[in-house]
Amino acid sequence: MRIVGTKSSTFIIGWIAFVLGILMDGIFYGINAIGLPYVGLAIILFTIVIYLAMTPLQVKMQRFSKMTAVIQPEVEAIQAKYKNKKDPDSQQKQMDETQAVYRKYGVSPTGSCVQLFIQMPVLFALYEVLNRIPGYITLIGNQLTDMVNTSGFSSFFNTFVTGLNNSTLNQTMTSSPQTANYVDTLYKLNSKEWASLLQAAQGQDFLSKLQGTHAYVTKVTDFLSLNISDSPMAIFTQAWSDKAFLLMLVAILFPILAWLSQWMNYKLMPQPEQKQGQQSAMQNSMKSMNTIMPVISAVFCFTLPVGLGIYWVAGAVVRMIQQLVINKSLDKENIEDIVAKNEEKVAKKAEKKGVSRQAISRNARINTRSIDTEANQKALDKKAELAERLKKADEASANIKAAEGSLASKANMVAQYDERNAGQKRSGGKKK
Repeated sequence: MRIVGTKSSTFIIGWIAFVLGILMDGIFYGINAIGLPYVGLAIILFTIVIYLAMTPLQVKMQRFSKMTAVIQPEVEAIQAKYKNKKDPDSQQKQMDETQAVYRKYGVSPTGSCVQLFIQMPVLFALYEVLNRIPGYITLIGNQLTDMVNTSGFSSFFNTFVTGLNNSTLNQTMTSSPQTANYVDTLYKLNSKEWASLLQAAQGQDFLSKLQGTHAYVTKVTDFLSLNISDSPMAIFTQAWSDKAFLLMLVAILFPILAWLSQWMNYKLMPQPEQKQGQQSAMQNSMKSMNTIMPVISAVFCFTLPVGLGIYWVAGAVVRMIQQLVINKSLDKENIEDIVAKNEEKVAKKAEKKGVSRQAISRNARINTRSIDTEANQKALDKKAELAERLKKADEASANIKAAEGSLASKANMVAQYDERNAGQKRSGGKKK
């Protein structure tokens, strides 16, 4: 088996990256077979496939957002009801009543979070694949491995990288000087570093092979005349020095597209309705994130390698198209039909646990107007139940024959005397 670049060894993330890496390798092998061996194109196709596979999760998240617009007024009514009640009993009741509202509509309060938790490991694994291309794309990894294994190159390359003003590359090479790490480092060289490497290799026996490797890497990493291993910031800085204004424009295009596509994504997301002047803390937080995140996306795409920027922008564009299609589909759905379907699902799950469908239907009819009445009724039922238990306890105690002269017999005599006096008072003082 040929040695290629490193693969992610992170728990769970590494396993997902391994599967995604097989997909990435297959995509690159396919486009290479038709004469288009470009990593940038592979990243775009790879991103489309991944996001299409996650479409069901995206649909669930958007449907949850739409349901939130219906649920929120009832949840806010419960919050207002217990606003000034901080005792544990009231807090528990608030939680129970809130959960009852969510059960009524057949959704989970953490529904959106669950979808995000499912997606997050996948997104981290995607980053690992894109950051370790030689480890997952066999054709590129083998090409670079051949170069690294060439006689005399490893020691020369180690000395060269140590002299570079690049702490990331230096750390990788010095911490673990293995073939796979040499392969990763060779792939991550930017245009300026490649030029320095070729200059330093003048007169070496492996110069011709190194030039061939450089030509291959330059070809597969080219995207709109940019090296996907370079960052737009580095490209912009170099283009500014060379007065290459067109290249500057292309470099700055990535962060602009990242900001614009991310901003449009948030605009297309369904927003919960709210009364004028009322805005929850969560809604305020989401509004702030919708403003800040596009800016952060632009900063990331400007400072990170172009390859990651391609994924970031391509992913945002795919999500935007998904959003338009999903919104159009959800707009055709009747909210009452969605509630009915959710209630049906909840009823089936409950019946499996032994809860009757009638009980589920009764709970589903709970609304904020009936919460107070129902709570009062429950309190009255509890009082009646307690009174009945006390009555039975008294009757049982009266029937117990205590030993003559015992404390229990004297207590019974006192109780009987009190009962007779109470009876006389009720009858107007006349003895029976």
